[in-house]
Amino acid sequence: MKLKEHLKISFRSLRSNPMRSVLTMLGIIIGVSSVIVMIALGNGAKKQTQAQIQTMGTNLITVFVGGWHHAAPGASAQEPLSEDDYESLKKEMKYAAEISPEMSSNLQVKYSNVTLSASIRGVLPSYEAVKNLKVAKGRFITDSDNKSSKKVCVLGGTVASELFKSIEPVGNKIRIKNHRFEVIGVLETKGEGGFGGDDDTVVIPFNTAKLRLIQRANLSRISIMADKEENTDAAIAEAETILRKRRNITDPSNDNFMIRSQKELLDTMTGVMNVMTTLLAGIALVSLIVGGIGIMNIMLVTVTERTREIGIRKAIGAKSRDILLQFMIESMTLSLLGGLTGIALGLGISYMVPVSTGYATAVTVNSIVLAFTFSASIGLFFGIYPSRKASKLNPIDALRYE
Repeated sequence: MKLKEHLKISFRSLRSNPMRSVLTMLGIIIGVSSVIVMIALGNGAKKQTQAQIQTMGTNLITVFVGGWHHAAPGASAQEPLSEDDYESLKKEMKYAAEISPEMSSNLQVKYSNVTLSASIRGVLPSYEAVKNLKVAKGRFITDSDNKSSKKVCVLGGTVASELFKSIEPVGNKIRIKNHRFEVIGVLETKGEGGFGGDDDTVVIPFNTAKLRLIQRANLSRISIMADKEENTDAAIAEAETILRKRRNITDPSNDNFMIRSQKELLDTMTGVMNVMTTLLAGIALVSLIVGGIGIMNIMLVTVTERTREIGIRKAIGAKSRDILLQFMIESMTLSLLGGLTGIALGLGISYMVPVSTGYATAVTVNSIVLAFTFSASIGLFFGIYPSRKASKLNPIDALRYE
């Protein structure tokens, strides 16, 4: 029997009971669409995270005080970061384009009757270049602001919108502790990514923080911008060498400081997101297997219902392989139609999610191919047993079946 005839018989059989056919395909439809949507959500989250981290530049390096991990036995006691550390790095580093010390503290910020908590950061003008900041309104702090310890500030995008709503922030004054600071600029909102996002911050001159507001000698961190992205690792090694020499550390395991790069964070986050995407896809594939079991169940019922038909076909000359092929084609047809419908549904949902919820999605060709291939394989695998059962029926017994 020709393949064309097999396909005609398959579609005729499926149309004879459309509701059962649709319900049988439902598991495949849900499974395929789930695989596409889950992978799209995972890839979207990964790309969004990568973009947020990269807004700061993958050549950004941050020096922290030690203490984010348990020190090894015999390790040096914690030693705060100081301005001397910053000066040594600024003087001796060859792979650094810009360096900025940072003195920060979480404080209450008030304008009119609105009060919120924000990270107050005392920095130098070089901080703008180091953190790849862009001023949306007004200007950034200058050397003159810092030298004269002016009470001026630049607001992160989130702080500005929450404090001032629809009012123009630049030129107005906010209160931090008992001090009134003039708003001279607002930063572009770029999403919280990496070490210390800047959307929820208030940036003030370094000397103002040191002498008037935060009033301490220790630094919170030191931010370094490597001169080239490919020199990031060399800059990290250089900074480690300089700080160990200044702090008289001979054994790297005794470091009382920690250096991390955005590139390192980006690689870590990418790995985590890849695992999460794979896990989501794996969970979705389970529903495809359930759909395959549904196909096998219906095909077994179909074989039972069409036992006499099988007997007649064998009696007039149909071979076992014709019967096997016929039922395999019906199983594959159910699976492939369900797969195509699931792909259409999955693509639709993937494009609607960003519009309705704001969550990013990224549909890839690989996810579509994976879902479709898996659905076809499901139809093939779960159709084998019912098809073999049908092909092995004895024609005499089949004809006598009631």
